[in-house]
Amino acid sequence: MHSARSPLIAVFSILAVILGGMGIWYYQADKEEVIREKCQTLALIGELKSQQIQQWRKERFAEVERAAGDSLLRTAVAHVLSAPKNSEFEKKLSESLREERTEPEDVGFLLFDASASLLKSSEEPGGQVSASTIKAVREVLATGRPEFSDFYRTPGGGVNVDIAAPVKDGGGRVLAVLVLRHDASVFLNPLIQF
Repeated sequence: MHSARSPLIAVFSILAVILGGMGIWYYQADKEEVIREKCQTLALIGELKSQQIQQWRKERFAEVERAAGDSLLRTAVAHVLSAPKNSEFEKKLSESLREERTEPEDVGFLLFDASASLLKSSEEPGGQVSASTIKAVREVLATGRPEFSDFYRTPGGGVNVDIAAPVKDGGGRVLAVLVLRHDASVFLNPLIQF
């Protein structure tokens, strides 16, 4: 009787090993498929977010270029540069800057002269001028093209980013640099979170 059980135990043991091996193989294959699907999903989300950020950048460049090219703003800038102490010109420039705020994330506008000194700000009082802002302004003065600043912290703990564009006269000479300031927490921060 003992000898009759030995083949059954051997068969049962072999079946148990085979079934256990198949279970492990199936688990590994299923695990790899789940990981592959998750990686594809994350890659797709990353691509979509990248496209949204690129679109946001294009829109912000277009916004600041439109504002910098506005004829009323250019006229106000030329007048203020020619007569810096004229309060009427200063008032018109301030009004032009305030009217340019169109998006919910717009914090305000700053205007710098050709030596990268702050002329005017739509923010009260005066607007923060970070090292990132000045760097972007100097890039615009050097290249004549719009530039993004690096992200920087505000005194209140928020994060802003600036987009700077040249304000040119009729001959294409850079008169000043207009800086559009954005609160990064409104659009960008939620977008870059996974």
